[in-house]
Amino acid sequence: MKAQEYFEKSYQIYEQDSKKKIKYDALEHSLMKADLCVHYGHLLNKLINTFDDAQDKYDTALKIYENILITTHPKLMNAYMIILSDYAIHKAYEKIIETYEKKDFKVLINNYTESQQNLANLHFLIGACYVSMEKYDEGVNVWQNAILYEKKQHLDQNLSTGIIDLPSQLMNRAYRKAFNYYNTESNNDLFNCGILSSKLFNYDDAIKYLKSIESQTINQNIIRSIILGDMYLNKEQFNSAIIEYHKALNQIETQETNDLLRDAINLLIIQCTDNNNKKLYELIQIENSLMNNDDTDYNTISMKVIIYYEIAQTYLNLGEYEDARLYSNQSIKLKSNYFSSYHLSLVKDYLLIAKSYFDEKNYNESLQFYERIIEIFILMH
Repeated sequence: MKAQEYFEKSYQIYEQDSKKKIKYDALEHSLMKADLCVHYGHLLNKLINTFDDAQDKYDTALKIYENILITTHPKLMNAYMIILSDYAIHKAYEKIIETYEKKDFKVLINNYTESQQNLANLHFLIGACYVSMEKYDEGVNVWQNAILYEKKQHLDQNLSTGIIDLPSQLMNRAYRKAFNYYNTESNNDLFNCGILSSKLFNYDDAIKYLKSIESQTINQNIIRSIILGDMYLNKEQFNSAIIEYHKALNQIETQETNDLLRDAINLLIIQCTDNNNKKLYELIQIENSLMNNDDTDYNTISMKVIIYYEIAQTYLNLGEYEDARLYSNQSIKLKSNYFSSYHLSLVKDYLLIAKSYFDEKNYNESLQFYERIIEIFILMH
């Protein structure tokens, strides 16, 4: 296989004397070797009877990263996500759990500020490993954290594709296994049955279970209301969804560290609202709450551009074209400054501006923005 041959040649170069072969400084040399080991291990993981070799490469990469990188560096956590995902394919559940339970790994999770969906998928995967080892309570507790991360995935829309793809067979098997465990006379845990029914897409059963109990902790109450809101949203029962999301918000307000989750729930409430004027009012409330936040981290910047775009879209729906363009341009400015002048998510903003000019019958201006969209697609492909 050609890919394996070239990875092997590259790896041999790094194993030789760096002074003879590579002129980079020692730090850069080490990081390049670690990157190679991750990608080489990922390839070996897909080949038959090479999982042990893949583990050796992964161990080498992690050792280098941990010696060089600070715990807030996303490269370290991203490497772990790739590695643990590959371990799951080979049913190395104990090794995944062992990694997750390390104190240093918990620090990595807490410091990770990139994709919320990656964090959610990581926790769904780890929960499935616990359940596969018949550690049901531990598994469901991890899944509860995953649900909270998943609700914040709207922040990921300015990122490229996620790192972790969940193995569907493992996940479905784990959900059913856990549901069968809790849905017995001896256990009869209605809260967990409700969570698991939602993951198995049994919306009516999830509502039935969760409506029949009161949760014991604030976190469980938040999760209960979020899932109920999601189930009603999926059933297009929007008023009921709004009621449940507001219940979740009331619980979230008691916790100072849940700003991102609060904003995510507010966006869901807005999604359930069919009155554009009411939507606009709620969106501007969120915008005002972000005014004092510095543009210093990805989540804050991402939240601002999302809100700017949603406000622009609402103004467009109301026929307020100048205001729509004003907010679209604010979104464009942030994305261009912090992501790229040719970031793919800019297409949405340019499309909105083009539509606003088209609706005003200003076809020349509209055409210019469609041409910008084509330019981005050409450069990105």
